[in-house]
Amino acid sequence: MARAAVGPSVLVLDASLAVKLVLPEPYSDAARELIFGSEFAHLSILAPVIIMTEVTAAITKSVRSRTISSATARAAFATWKDLVESVFREVTLLNNIDEAFELSLRLHHGLHDCLYLALAQSRDAVLATCDGVLAHKARRNGAVVRFVGAE
Repeated sequence: MARAAVGPSVLVLDASLAVKLVLPEPYSDAARELIFGSEFAHLSILAPVIIMTEVTAAITKSVRSRTISSATARAAFATWKDLVESVFREVTLLNNIDEAFELSLRLHHGLHDCLYLALAQSRDAVLATCDGVLAHKARRNGAVVRFVGAE
């Protein structure tokens, strides 16, 4: 007997969206609703391990650009580490490096973003992003994308 299609069971979250979970930015409320609201609450959340450094770098960059204080950065970083431990399943960088490399060449897009896309495609997952260019290219490449932001 054939199984009924139930849709994706995994959400791949990229750094452009993840940073909005810990910093006050445009669309932060929409990002939090996506991750913690009812629509995707039942999905496993994955990301390549580079998400740790990408989000942490965004936090420190916000201090350097004087968007947030060091105290706010420390609180955001603590929240980020807690989220990683409680929300994400760890995925190693090299799991999809070959696919990401080929996507980067074919789509003329940055390798880091293509790591998220390659992971999403390898797991038949929804790619969640706030990066409009990545969302557009991912959709053209057949990915299921949940874009948060103004299109």
